[in-house]
Amino acid sequence: MTSIEVQNSPSRRWTILAHAGTNQRRLVQVVGDEGGKVRTPRVLIEFCTGCRWGLRAGWMSQELFVTFGDQLGEVATAPSEVGGTFNVWLNGDLLHNRTETGRFPELKEIKQKIRDKLDPERDLGHSDVNSP
Repeated sequence: MTSIEVQNSPSRRWTILAHAGTNQRRLVQVVGDEGGKVRTPRVLIEFCTGCRWGLRAGWMSQELFVTFGDQLGEVATAPSEVGGTFNVWLNGDLLHNRTETGRFPELKEIKQKIRDKLDPERDLGHSDVNSP
């Protein structure tokens, strides 16, 4: 396992654990977060500002609040200085990486992954129905 520290602004540093030989990564610590205590469960949507994906990140965060309400302690959006980034994390676990998959995550897919980790018995209604 390799530890990587990434700093995307003077006040934000992320420690990422990467498993050698795989594409598995885990965000394990936020250092220098001036906003106070981080509430969990925490969803972090990291996006490329140069690509103008902030609105997509904001829309996704709103939809997650509508679906999960107070089951989520925090949904955060964070700009990335790495071009093409659109990552979705839950409590430090990487749920989706646009760079690796070559596509944006479907909202339904993210909702299912969050549900599977937080409350596997929860019915997501139309988000549980598989598309043909």
